[in-house]
Amino acid sequence: MLHKSRHTRLRATINSTGDGLGCCLTLAHSFLMNVLLQEAEGGALASCTGTLRYSSGLIADQKRTAAALVRVSKMMGKVTGRVALELGVLHDNLAAMPAAVRGYMSREHQMLTWHTLEGDLEAKQKTLAEMDKTKVKRVEELRNDISCLELSIGAARAEYDKIKAANLSETARFAAERRAEYMQMLENFTATQVAAAERSAEVWVQLAGELGATADELAAVRANTNTGTLLTAAQPPVV
Repeated sequence: MLHKSRHTRLRATINSTGDGLGCCLTLAHSFLMNVLLQEAEGGALASCTGTLRYSSGLIADQKRTAAALVRVSKMMGKVTGRVALELGVLHDNLAAMPAAVRGYMSREHQMLTWHTLEGDLEAKQKTLAEMDKTKVKRVEELRNDISCLELSIGAARAEYDKIKAANLSETARFAAERRAEYMQMLENFTATQVAAAERSAEVWVQLAGELGATADELAAVRANTNTGTLLTAAQPPVV
């Protein structure tokens, strides 16, 4: 149940990320359409307001910003697909859970059989102890039943021990394999996130340079990136 809950939360996070990327792409498209509209009509309007000489520069900056948004959105879309692939280990482990549960249920059923036979044995032994020993035929039948129950109890206990040993062995193997798979999964996931953050930061740094950031400002942004304070697509550098 715990694994299923974690998987559900993870799937919800991935779906939410996908929705966010869709919104980002929509925003970039709207922004680009606005740029095209301004490019088509801005000149005429600007001539009436005295800002004609600024119109072309403003449109060029908006185009650069829209292009950066599109680049980051496409990049994040690829990252989301990659993350879903890397976290496929969780799906594999969840798929293995029903078989593991059946193994433990088989052990519990065998324990119930064993204890039921022991209860029957105690009841027959009590009956034999209280029975009139002159009833030879009935006494002999009870003794035969008791002998059969003792053999059945031994077989049930042996089967229980066999299933228990298999459960312990499979659980240890599964735990070791899961640990190795999870470690590899987390390494891949971390590498993907770091690479995405670095590439997103570089897109914003490049945009900052194109929009007129000074060399000192760009150096400060790169220094922050190198020290671990990555500027992601959600936090573009201020220029």
